[in-house]
Amino acid sequence: MRRFVPLVASALVALALAACSTGGPGGGQQPPDDTIDVSVTAANNDPTQPVKSVSLGNGDEQVFAVTVSQDVAGFGLLYVELDREVDLEVMTGAYGTVNYSSSSLAYFGSGSEGLGTAAAAGLGPQAVTLSVTCRGSCVILELAAGGTFYVRVTNPGPSTNVSLYVYGDDYGDEYEPENDTLQGAPTFQFFDSGAIETVGDVDYWYFEAPTTVTFDTNDLAIPLEAWILDAAGNLVGDGPGPYLPGDQITLFANEYLRVWAVEEWQAASSARSRYDIEDVDPL
Repeated sequence: MRRFVPLVASALVALALAACSTGGPGGGQQPPDDTIDVSVTAANNDPTQPVKSVSLGNGDEQVFAVTVSQDVAGFGLLYVELDREVDLEVMTGAYGTVNYSSSSLAYFGSGSEGLGTAAAAGLGPQAVTLSVTCRGSCVILELAAGGTFYVRVTNPGPSTNVSLYVYGDDYGDEYEPENDTLQGAPTFQFFDSGAIETVGDVDYWYFEAPTTVTFDTNDLAIPLEAWILDAAGNLVGDGPGPYLPGDQITLFANEYLRVWAVEEWQAASSARSRYDIEDVDPL
């Protein structure tokens, strides 16, 4: 199950439609004439090499039309990343409608929620097999198919050079996307971890035996919370919740733990959205 975020509810199919929804004359807002076209295929899918670098003065912006091939879409995640913390906006449909944004390596958000002036506050053998940290502002997309979308980069500060990286990559959380549903929930194994790498992501964990666990995040993580669900996926009784990092959680047999971002519009790279669940007191 995906947590519902109204602005981006159709994000998984948007890239497949983007090339058909940019509009012609009189058909809505148009990208500027100096838009730069870039493409990403399996041949140049390289997280170490920028697809384009530009110089931006104070207040300058640059728009890119990014075309992603189907084989790159097949990786599961697409990183749209800058090497500076400047304003980044991603439009997966028609130009002018911002679906995701970021101004920091700390997090990104739906709509313009990611354009905050400060990083998200941290709360003070495992599933996260790849810990990824963005170089600067970044947005992570889940792709249903290849297609074309728009990226707008705006420099609110002193003149600087900005490099744009676009590349397909695997999930840092090895249980994605199967753990988005109760049916796909992995069985908890004494110590596990996950990450909320995309907006609207929800992780489920199944507990086949009663136990008490600690729920925690690292100091850089976006705010996350956990809830206990019964076998049918309903919140358990009138018990406490949400559980926050540092809390101990007691679960009984055949219950589930659901983890998501406190702010439903927020997500981050695996290095900044990772959480750990550790068994401390088997019942």
